[in-house]
Amino acid sequence: MVYVRSRKFCCCLPVRFGVFVMTLVGTIGGGLVAGELWKQINDNDTFEKGTLSDKISAGVNAGIWTLLAVVSLFGFIGTVAKRRGLVALYSTLLFINLALSIASGSYYLYTLFHGNAKQNAINKCESGSTSDVKGDACKAGFDVLRIVLIAVFCVVWIILLYGCVIVSNYVGQLHEEEALEMPYYARSDPNTLASHPMRSMPMVGAYDPAYEVYQESKPLAAHDHNEYAYRAPQHAFGSR
Repeated sequence: MVYVRSRKFCCCLPVRFGVFVMTLVGTIGGGLVAGELWKQINDNDTFEKGTLSDKISAGVNAGIWTLLAVVSLFGFIGTVAKRRGLVALYSTLLFINLALSIASGSYYLYTLFHGNAKQNAINKCESGSTSDVKGDACKAGFDVLRIVLIAVFCVVWIILLYGCVIVSNYVGQLHEEEALEMPYYARSDPNTLASHPMRSMPMVGAYDPAYEVYQESKPLAAHDHNEYAYRAPQHAFGSR
């Protein structure tokens, strides 16, 4: 019986298992993080009292996590039911989510190195203290925090990118499985074969003999059975 070999990631794990875990974690984890971010925005009145930078950063981050939870839910349903359309939608939106995550994260890291972000963080850390030791400790802590955040963002982006590759491979596997289950006449459809180069190779035409030995106008007994096509004068050696 012909079957489609399961594609792997991390050397031995099936891509379907990887997508299943990703969508399950994305649905639960993304929903929890998004709920907490929207709760913080509501408790701190960020959209009313915060600066423009705070509003943009908080709103975009909460929106991205909300989008991740919704998209992961669609991907989870598609993985369980093996629906290529839903998984393909999840793959596309996952790439979009990665792009938005990189854009928002880069903007957030930019604000840590520009503007009053450093001074505001130091003032909050000092809490009105005039001690130089505490002030230096707050400055050093903020510098370390920025480096740690850069490393964390980079690791998260790499993981998300690898996840996009896993989901994309699973979409390709589902496409192959659907093509294998098609009836023969459906595989002969040019529109269907457009995405399958190996099945769209041109067929070789029928053999065209160089000389017609038998003719329908003659009765069967009238044919010379010793007649051979390449014994004819026009096919003899040196006739051309």
